[in-house]
Amino acid sequence: MVLRILLVLCVLGFFGCDSARNEQYKELSALRERIMEDNINGLFGPAQRDLWIRFSQKAMAFYRAYPSDSSAPSLIFNAAELYFKSNEGDSALMALTLLEEMPTFARKPELLYLRGQVYQMLFLNYDEAEISYLAVVKSYPEHPKAQAAETALSVLTTLNNTLEDSSALLKDSLLYQP
Repeated sequence: MVLRILLVLCVLGFFGCDSARNEQYKELSALRERIMEDNINGLFGPAQRDLWIRFSQKAMAFYRAYPSDSSAPSLIFNAAELYFKSNEGDSALMALTLLEEMPTFARKPELLYLRGQVYQMLFLNYDEAEISYLAVVKSYPEHPKAQAAETALSVLTTLNNTLEDSSALLKDSLLYQP
């Protein structure tokens, strides 16, 4: 009799966990739908940023609770993208680092490209951005992100040349005093 009660409690516990997982996933799906609707309607602003952050935080919590769930990598990538759009560079890099550690994550070119964007646009770290973009171009030359990475590399080259020219002009100006 005690064994039956334990078995029933274990089964109920298992289904209870599955139910909690399903509820979290439903909530994430609803948030994702709202984000997509806002994008379709061209809505951008503080309310959308709050929605992006809330989705990202819930996606990270889902991953912590269910790291082996098949939807976790996609949710983490979505979180990284939304953290990037929200100018949350550290959080975006944290999510991307989690994805890099997942051997089954299939969207490596997109991951590397997004990492380059984070470094370029949020941290103004052009050297790290260049490393990420070059990794896309060299490792995935046929992927659509390779062409975008090549364009980004051209922009970085132009930026670096402009910065070097500006620095040289400043040194040559009368205002420059070493």
